[in-house]
Amino acid sequence: MFLGGELFTGEYFSDPEIRNCYLTFYSSDFDIENDLIVLQLYTDWTDRESKDYKIFKSKKLKKIKSLIVPPTEILLNNWEGYPVYSAELFLDDFNINFKKYEEELSYDLDPIIFFIRNYKTTQIYKDLKDKLGAIDLNYAYHKTDADIMGIWDYDLLTFSRIDKLALKKPKDFESPISLIEYVDLDYFASYKEAAINEFITGNLASYKEDEYEDYQYEEDEYLNPLDAYVQKYNLENIYELKYFYFLSLGVYLANIDDEFSSSEKKLIKDTLSEQIPPTRSNKLIQTVEKRLQDNQLIISEIISEINNSLIHWEVVEIVNNLYALISIDGIASTQEIEFLDKITDSLHVDFQYKNEIKTKQLLNVDIEDDKTNFAILDIDFSAPENIQIQQAEDGIIKWNGRLNTLTDPKERTNAQNFINKYSEFIKQKRTAQNTNSQKKELTTPSKTSSKWGLLEPLDLPIPPKSTSEEVNKIRKKHPRHRARWSVSEEEMLIKLYKENYSISQIASGLQRTDDSIENKIEKLKLI
Repeated sequence: MFLGGELFTGEYFSDPEIRNCYLTFYSSDFDIENDLIVLQLYTDWTDRESKDYKIFKSKKLKKIKSLIVPPTEILLNNWEGYPVYSAELFLDDFNINFKKYEEELSYDLDPIIFFIRNYKTTQIYKDLKDKLGAIDLNYAYHKTDADIMGIWDYDLLTFSRIDKLALKKPKDFESPISLIEYVDLDYFASYKEAAINEFITGNLASYKEDEYEDYQYEEDEYLNPLDAYVQKYNLENIYELKYFYFLSLGVYLANIDDEFSSSEKKLIKDTLSEQIPPTRSNKLIQTVEKRLQDNQLIISEIISEINNSLIHWEVVEIVNNLYALISIDGIASTQEIEFLDKITDSLHVDFQYKNEIKTKQLLNVDIEDDKTNFAILDIDFSAPENIQIQQAEDGIIKWNGRLNTLTDPKERTNAQNFINKYSEFIKQKRTAQNTNSQKKELTTPSKTSSKWGLLEPLDLPIPPKSTSEEVNKIRKKHPRHRARWSVSEEEMLIKLYKENYSISQIASGLQRTDDSIENKIEKLKLI
């Protein structure tokens, strides 16, 4: 068995907003349904302690970039009798000046693919999901127990410019090197075809050594937890899970206003038909509608299964499609938006991601106005009030900037409505702060709020009951134990720590254990 791969520039790689390329790789052990390929880009990757060692980050998130190759985008090709997997990737979000690394035939970068077997059950998959990919997998592989983490193998790729390569004809694979006839790219039908051919040509020796022997595993050595969900909903394969979950949430959401419109049904069908045959799509829609009528569509159960089964990019895709769904009629109710916001938060979608999606999808939508409801705003309502006000002020700045660039009358009206809504929110918050002197101050808790000198618990959401009895036992004393950290809560921790509150005081205010506070302080590199 060998794992080998190469990276080739695509036809639009020179466009900074696209940067497409073709990943080609092969392993006789690769299971397209259960295994995962993750790409990271480095320089001087062999010496992890060197000052020149670097892993590139995301332009958008400013964190380590892990490009998870979507399983649905991976194709198995057979080229002149040799199998090879291929996928088109887009490197536009990598914070790299590619011209700096450009050479005559290749880029002086170190792309590495990590092969994660049976990824849904691995620790590294959970870490990637929780940290939005911000993990140095090369460091993790060599500094920890790779078997425990779940990183099965890795390979350093060459990063070649297809338009500069002299490629061998498939018929000349077996010819002596001196007789091989070289041709240019025009010989092949596409960049992808040229990339596949070049990969196989360069890996003939490894293919022959491998002899296509499939490693046989014990029947229960790798258990796929997704199989239970597939069987539960009578799906044909795990690829249908993502669409089934979107369909379930979409149908439920569309029926909030007691009207499942024809345009909403069309959007759902169009979304499904991109990957699923029409007859199968209709069958899934009928199944979900029947479950809704029979009161078997339990949203909390669907949310839990999504969190246990899908990776981050799949969840973001579902959320984007749901916001598109409530926008399809050109009008959205605050009830729909508020409900969808709660779903998004339960799916642990990053606040920044959610706001970008909402801004894009709701720009051309008329929103039923309710001056007491601010669900449409990009505000983390679980955050302390001063942070909410700051987010509202940022919203005004953002929409003022957009207003100056918009020409469509409807878009300008909607932008102004957002500005007015943010202004009203700030006005109400500041009025409440001035008139309600008895209200607990969230941003500056008292150090003497109890005889033990601990902080009063801050007004933060309490997580639902856990499936772990041990966690529930600890939560009797520390209600937010093991709850997901929000951006606003991290900001509060930083503020309290810098104001010299003790670990125990911070823990009591945030309703967590001392150990969890110490661990978070260490992760935030405050010490």
